[in-house]
Amino acid sequence: MLSARHLAVADRWFARYGDASVLVGRVLPVVRTFISLPAGAAGVPLRRFTVLTVVGCIPWVLAFAWLGTLLGANWDSLKPGLRYADYAVIGLGLLAVLWVLARRGRAERQP
Repeated sequence: MLSARHLAVADRWFARYGDASVLVGRVLPVVRTFISLPAGAAGVPLRRFTVLTVVGCIPWVLAFAWLGTLLGANWDSLKPGLRYADYAVIGLGLLAVLWVLARRGRAERQP
């Protein structure tokens, strides 16, 4: 879980990259989910964090709206091919879980 070392890393990260890490973090798919935790732990002010979040989310939302507009008329023809993408995402998710469990198991075995 969160250790003192993890908090120290977050503090150094935000001291070095600050606002840019929140702004860019909101555009990156997996990072956007978790950027709030280290930003809060590093003491990024709520008002600044909120502004950076809104600005960082705008490109993401616009990209998906534009993609939806492009694909909307062709969705029925695309749906069968996306089934394989579903399998790939599920497989990658399972691999990630296995990787985390393996790392945790190794860390517990080391003195």
